[in-house]
Amino acid sequence: MKFPGISNGIRWCEVIALSDDKMLFIDPQKQVIELNSNKNFRLNAESRTEYHHFCSLDSLENILYSKTIKFNNIGNFDGPSEYERKNVAPEFWGQVFVACLTNKANSEELWEDFGDNGHGVRIDFTFPSIFHIDIFDKKRLVQPIGLNREHYGEFGFSISSVKYKGITCNPNLLTQPIVDIILTDIDYTDCPKSSSVRIEDKRVLNLSNVSTEVPMRFWDEYETRVIGILRSTTAVNMKAISYLLVPIKLKYVKLTFGKRVCKGDRERYLSLLTRLKNEENKNE
Repeated sequence: MKFPGISNGIRWCEVIALSDDKMLFIDPQKQVIELNSNKNFRLNAESRTEYHHFCSLDSLENILYSKTIKFNNIGNFDGPSEYERKNVAPEFWGQVFVACLTNKANSEELWEDFGDNGHGVRIDFTFPSIFHIDIFDKKRLVQPIGLNREHYGEFGFSISSVKYKGITCNPNLLTQPIVDIILTDIDYTDCPKSSSVRIEDKRVLNLSNVSTEVPMRFWDEYETRVIGILRSTTAVNMKAISYLLVPIKLKYVKLTFGKRVCKGDRERYLSLLTRLKNEENKNE
């Protein structure tokens, strides 16, 4: 089963592990932020002005037409990818969503494993300041998609940065819940720290270190994560969300095709990208 938007970054996950009757409960009193936690990882991620994503041509087409990046719920990951949720208590799985990028442009391994063995494409994002500030389209809203691909209305989003004081917000920030988005490098470790802490005998989600640790065997992917966390000022109870489609602008997107992509497909997708960029410019 494939969905529109960027897959869960470098590793595509097609397993839906959440059950159809799964509910999502967000308790704002069970969410905390550890100040300065992983600050250097976030500073490193925010210092780069170029990122890449390897994918198939089918995924590229979905990304271009939908103009979204897919953030996958960590509850979807199972089997070899279970580490994505291993250090998060199950009661919090439904609140955390991830998409992944790489700063390693020239990698035969990434072309082979995630660029459809040279039949796919590398999406290049080159931007002036910070990825999640420059790339996401703040004039549009996030589309939450349910377990059976139902659309659950729209969410506003906020963008948190350690390089700039304050946050850059979508105008419609007052939706409940909202998606709080951060950009961070990850820590390669085989001993992940728990993202749950106890405060006054209550288990609480530490928003500062969810989905920021990856096993050492993936170190050569040079992964940077865009993490979306559902937050609310009041308690929210709703059906579980499988993934989020977060709106992007195509202004800073370029394409590099695999060596096995034919001339016709190259011309087709370059023409499509040019057309969509021109339409975007007209609407600004």
